[in-house]
Amino acid sequence: MHGGFSAVRNVTREDIAEPYDDRRIAAACAAGDSAIFEQIYRRYGSRMKSIAFHHLGSVADAED
Repeated sequence: MHGGFSAVRNVTREDIAEPYDDRRIAAACAAGDSAIFEQIYRRYGSRMKSIAFHHLGSVADAED
């Protein structure tokens, strides 16, 4: 460890276990793991759209 931070490593889907570890999920998504992104979307997509709709006032904009 240097400066209080550990090195980042690639995270695979096999690394993600219940309960989900948000840092591992974020790292896998940032690394381009589309399956992890799909899990995030399925889990939080409706909530994200709801928040976006309340801020934007348009269903089409919220879905974008």
